Amino acid sequence: MTIHKMQNLNRAAIEYASTVIVPGMTLVELRRLCEAYMLSRQILIKS
Repeated sequence: MTIHKMQNLNRAAIEYASTVIVPGMTLVELRRLCEAYMLSRQILIKS
């Protein structure tokens, strides 16, 4: 994966995180959601 693709993936993950964060959510929950999002997107970017 190129640096540009990784930057785009990180940017998309940050935007995703801003839509799923709710009051009372723990960092562990947020990390799991973001990790799952990035892994699913990484498969799409590689192809």
